[in-house]
Amino acid sequence: MMLLVGVCGAVLFYRVAYAEHLSPWVWSVASLGLTLALGQLGAGTLGLIFGQVLLFVILWVYNARRKFR
Repeated sequence: MMLLVGVCGAVLFYRVAYAEHLSPWVWSVASLGLTLALGQLGAGTLGLIFGQVLLFVILWVYNARRKFR
């Protein structure tokens, strides 16, 4: 299940980054790295999904601020 959440998160991040004209590989690698780290800590599926959503919000806000400047 962890692998499925990780791959789905990476695909989602890749698509969103591509649509926002960013480097999609950076977002995908960050998503997979987060999944692996949370998996090693023993987080459940809900924890992995919450972590993916939180990572998305952080990267999206960072990108929005960067474009605003």
